[in-house]
Amino acid sequence: MKKLLIASLITLMSFGSSAGLVFSSNSSTVGVGDTITLDIAFDFNSSARTDDIYEFGLDLVFDPSVVAFDSAVLVGPYATLDEDMNGFDDYDLGIDDFSFADLILFDVFNLDFTAPLLPTTGVVDLLSVQFTALDFGAANFMLESVALVDSFFSEEILDATFETSVTVVDVPTPLVFSFVGLGITLLMLRRKE
Repeated sequence: MKKLLIASLITLMSFGSSAGLVFSSNSSTVGVGDTITLDIAFDFNSSARTDDIYEFGLDLVFDPSVVAFDSAVLVGPYATLDEDMNGFDDYDLGIDDFSFADLILFDVFNLDFTAPLLPTTGVVDLLSVQFTALDFGAANFMLESVALVDSFFSEEILDATFETSVTVVDVPTPLVFSFVGLGITLLMLRRKE
């Protein structure tokens, strides 16, 4: 009976509305100067209240001393709104992005009043965001205030904060490797004598 109760509780908790967002990075460790790509997707199988997405908005928080924002590219059905295929900018219709040092606010909607993400199952990509690693340390990224609007203008606000982290390591200079190689070679030559 105890196992049945625990299994039922786990099943009920897995259908929460906050489980619909998928937030991941392309790597867990990068070097200074490398590009970090964050992918944001929505899993229609995990949300009982959202059948389609007409508009979505999210706040992306990051540490500007470790990473710098490069670009954001719409993926999936929303890519048609990215007219110049260079990601978000103020010239693309229907897309707003506002940046405040450590916070980027995205609001994506379709101007022809149709929902590009129609009722479906499975995971659908929404957005891909690129950063450049500036300094070594932990690059923590948080999605806050995630809101989804369906074609009936019913809004679902995901009440969880979604986080991912990437470790930025300092890249050793090639000169160090040269000295190490020279030192090993000298040791081997000296040992032969």
